[in-house]
Amino acid sequence: MAYLPFYLTPEEFEAYQEEQEKQIKQGLHTHEWSCHNIEEPNRYGAFQFTVLSLIPVALMMAYVGYIGYIKLNGFAAFCVLVLFCTLTYAWYLTVGVDNHYRYVLSEFGFVQKKNRAEPEWVNKVMLIIAWVSAIGCLVAVSVAGPMALAVVVY
Repeated sequence: MAYLPFYLTPEEFEAYQEEQEKQIKQGLHTHEWSCHNIEEPNRYGAFQFTVLSLIPVALMMAYVGYIGYIKLNGFAAFCVLVLFCTLTYAWYLTVGVDNHYRYVLSEFGFVQKKNRAEPEWVNKVMLIIAWVSAIGCLVAVSVAGPMALAVVVY
C-alpha cells in the first residue's frame, strides 16, 4: 500500500484490491479455506450470551403482551411480539453473530476476508416484519387520521 499514489480514491482502491484478489485466486497452487470465530474459545459463546441476556426482556414483554391481550383482544400482544422480534434481531446483530473468515493462499499472495455469518432466514423474517409493520402504519394513518382531523375541526 506504500507504493500507491496519495490521491487514490476509495472506489479506485476497492477496484484495485478486487483486481489483486482475482490475480491471487488465479494462481496455479491455490488453497482456499474458511472458519468461524477464531478469536473466541467457544464458537457459540456470543450466541449463548445473547440468548441468556434476552430472557429478562422476554419475560417483561410477555407480561406486557398478556396485559395487552386481556385489554385489547390480542392486538397489543401482536405489537409486543413484533417489538420483541425487532429487539432480538438488533441485539443478535450487536452481540451474537459470529464472524466468518475466508482465506485464499497462492504463490501470488494471501487474501483474508472477514464478514458476519448471519443466517439467511433472519433477514427474511425481519423483512416480513417490516412489511407487516409498514402496512399496519398505513392502515392506522388512514383510519385514525380522518378521525383526528374531524375531532380537531369539530
